[in-house]
Amino acid sequence: MKVTLPIIIPSQRIADLMKGAIDNNPMTRVWCAGIVFKAARINQCPINTAEELTGPSPWYANPLLYDDQFLIEVHEILDDPALGSTRSTIRRHRVTHDDFAEAFKRMAHRDYARHLADFFKERDDTVTGGIFLQLVTFKVVVYG
Repeated sequence: MKVTLPIIIPSQRIADLMKGAIDNNPMTRVWCAGIVFKAARINQCPINTAEELTGPSPWYANPLLYDDQFLIEVHEILDDPALGSTRSTIRRHRVTHDDFAEAFKRMAHRDYARHLADFFKERDDTVTGGIFLQLVTFKVVVYG
């Protein structure tokens, strides 16, 4: 038997998860040079710069961002063997609300289920955030 349950995840919890994924996260720092706000729609109003967002700082900790459509660019660090494996090359990944929704579905997979359980029990940490950001960005866990 297969049962599908719709789940509403509060935008504040998503903001907390993103804060854990980015702020002082050694797992994320290995591969992520940063994330860049590109655009959003909040209360039917277009937002074109992070400075236009009001509320919690940094911008990715603002729950209003996750209530509607948004576009974020995740910068992946690529080692360049020609330059002695220095962190010199960046690959840009554009992610949206739909990528976040799909990442939560992927977290339900047995390989990541304990991280999803930690999230729902509000016991998530930087590892949970790092796993989530990789699932958003790459669809699988690539680093770590």
